[in-house]
Amino acid sequence: KKVIADYESGAVRTVRAMDILRETPLYAKSALMRGDFVELAEIMNVNNAAQKQLHSDISNDKTEELEDVARKTGAMGCKINGAGGGGSITFLCGSENTRNVESAIKSAGFRVLPCRLDFRGLVTWATNRDGRGVQPMRHGRKAYTKTISLATMLD
Repeated sequence: KKVIADYESGAVRTVRAMDILRETPLYAKSALMRGDFVELAEIMNVNNAAQKQLHSDISNDKTEELEDVARKTGAMGCKINGAGGGGSITFLCGSENTRNVESAIKSAGFRVLPCRLDFRGLVTWATNRDGRGVQPMRHGRKAYTKTISLATMLD
């Protein structure tokens, strides 16, 4: 509520952060399409800083510690996922230091959810309410679509 109120009242810090958050996905897409992971990491960092400008609860001592550990061991990019507050953080690492970053994160008491960039694109499927796969729109039955898109560490 505070972020929305600040934005609607024209609070400069919030408006600037929202402008950045609106632009970074376009730049990230461009970097991905060109295969420029150094630029993607920089964009992640810009996005992460803008998120932190929105509200003090986006980041906390634990997320700052995790970010510090990852950066010191070679993570190039960092982005707090969702609304922050301790859920998860995505790190972008080069193949030469992924294992070092993972090891340091685990040693600091955090859990690693490994994944990698998938160059095949977005994968979707449909299921019935019981979880069994169905062909979308088959026999007019209502199907639920689930989407998977993961990108955390390069290997």
